[in-house]
Formats: sequence, C-alpha cells, structure tokens
Amino acid sequence: MSKLMTTLFGGLIAYGGFTVITNSSSMNKMVNLAVSLLKNKFELKELDAGEFKKIVLKKILPFYSKLYTIKNFGTVCVLTLNIGIMSLITININCFCKDLPQMTFDVIFMLNKRIIFFEIYDFMINKEDEKYKSFLKEIEEIQKKHSNLKEATTSSSWYISYLSGTVKKSGNVLNDKQFLSILKEVMEVYIKYAEKVPELNDDDIKKKINYYKEFTDNLTKKGGVAINNFINGIGAEKTHEFLSKVFYGHFHYQK
Repeated sequence: MSKLMTTLFGGLIAYGGFTVITNSSSMNKMVNLAVSLLKNKFELKELDAGEFKKIVLKKILPFYSKLYTIKNFGTVCVLTLNIGIMSLITININCFCKDLPQMTFDVIFMLNKRIIFFEIYDFMINKEDEKYKSFLKEIEEIQKKHSNLKEATTSSSWYISYLSGTVKKSGNVLNDKQFLSILKEVMEVYIKYAEKVPELNDDDIKKKINYYKEFTDNLTKKGGVAINNFINGIGAEKTHEFLSKVFYGHFHYQK
C-alpha cells in the first residue's frame, strides 16, 4: 500500500470514528433534554420494557427501548438505534388522561447528515378546542422560525389524515445546536399547553385509549414505512404487542 493510500485510509477511519462519537453525543443530548424537560414538570416512572427492551432486526439493527409512565398523563417511549454510520431516535409522548394530541419526535443521523421530524397526531376528543388550535399555531411558528434549514420530505401514508401539525427539517452536523433548540422549543410549547388542560373523567380516558388501540390495530394491519421493518422482523403479532405495551403504552392504562 502506497504512503498516500495509507494516509487516506487512516483519514477515513479517523473521520468515521469522529462521526460516530459526534452522533452518539448529539443523540444523548437530545434524549436527555426531552426526558429532563418532562421530569421538571411531571412525575415519571421507568417501567421494564421486558422482551422489547432490545429488538434486533435483520440481525444487525439493535433497537433499544425505554418506557416511562407519566402520572395523571400517559407514557413516553424512547427508542434508539446506533450502528455507527447510522443512528436514530424516536421519542413518543402519549397522553391518555388529558385531551392532548400524541406527539412523535424522530431524528435520523446518517454520517454527518440530519433529518428531524416532529409529528402531532390528533388523537383528540375535542379537536376544535381553542387551546389546541393555539398550540398548533405555535408549532407552525417554530417551523417558520427555522426557515434557514431545508424542509424535509416524507412519503405519503394512510395515517397522514391523523396529522395536525409537523416540524420537518434537514441539515448536517453543523446544525446540531439548532436541532437541539427546535426540540427544546417544541417540548416547552407542548408542556405549557399540557399544564393548561384538565384531567379527563374515566369515560373520556377510555375514549382516548380506544383511539390508540384503533390506531395500533390499523398500523399493524396496514403497515407503514418504519413499522414494516418490525412486522417483517418480529411478526405482526409481536409488533402489535410492542406498540401496545411500549411504543404507545396504552396497555398500562387499560382497566
């Protein structure tokens, strides 16, 4: 091997190592920020995710799950994947005890590239509530505020009709601080909104849980870009159980 090739090869290894460290650091900061913001306002208790604590797909993709219950609220699930050149975070905030929307936060790391999605699903009893409309306007303002970042695109799916608000951005490692800022801004707006919403009675909690149950049933039957990997990897029945017990967690609120 020539001296030039040796130098180039060494440089690629160093770059790869630096990228892995940088991506892992950014992932941890985002997860820690989201969980700490919730803990500052609500009482969180971590539950054992059991067999779904680690799910390996295609023999090389290890997904790790953490599940928390939020007192008088619902659950939050943190799903992570880190295989060096590619990493992923999904943070699911699921509310059963208040009439709040479901919120999903996804970040994809591909080498130095970044794609971030906030998706708000209207699993709501009263979608015309003024507090809800005001919250959606604030989310829209956050999307506009970060207009220097490129708009990320997603493929259309059957569940798009449930979406009531999104923040979708793409960038690179140089934008990591800005991505962290977007996470903080959206989370703070959601938490502020949540504090204004009263708790539901038992009948309405059952209605909210049924929204999640129906969505889980449809997601398992109809599939989706991401969930198809789980259906193909662990089967439809186990995927449904994972969604019910961990990803959305409504199983723990059923009576």
